[in-house]
Amino acid sequence: MKTKPVLLKNALAIVRYLQGNGIDPLLYGSLGVSLYLGPFKDFNDIDLLIENTWLGERWPELIGVMQGRGFSLVAAREHEFQDQAGLSVAFAEETVLIRDKILDSLNLVITRKVDGTIFRTLSPEGFREAYRFSVKDGYRKDKRGKKDQDVIELLDRYLISTW
Repeated sequence: MKTKPVLLKNALAIVRYLQGNGIDPLLYGSLGVSLYLGPFKDFNDIDLLIENTWLGERWPELIGVMQGRGFSLVAAREHEFQDQAGLSVAFAEETVLIRDKILDSLNLVITRKVDGTIFRTLSPEGFREAYRFSVKDGYRKDKRGKKDQDVIELLDRYLISTW
């Protein structure tokens, strides 16, 4: 199934739903970057980081939570779900931030409030580090190298403009 273009409001609705089910996701990926840059491109999915336990021992429970929202598991290895309209949500363990040296500690995760939804995400500097990691990562380097470098440059300009 073709994925549906994603808007920030779609991500916020999913975040609220997950929070209501005891899951505290962190908005990540290019949609997370859009909190600072605005809609700088078309977004294809919602990338969320969650506690490792949800992708381990509580994985069956997460599948049930997502099914309760009308999502089906489409790629177990990537922890990716899609609904009937083609909205795609992918999960990863939040500890990738430490493992990949994007953050020194999960205490550096920030909280934002958008349209009444309070959620966790990264600072612009945190996203810049994530994309710096991505341009060195084998898979992403081959598939998205130039695009990831473009996002770093946009974040650099954003950071300069806010100094």
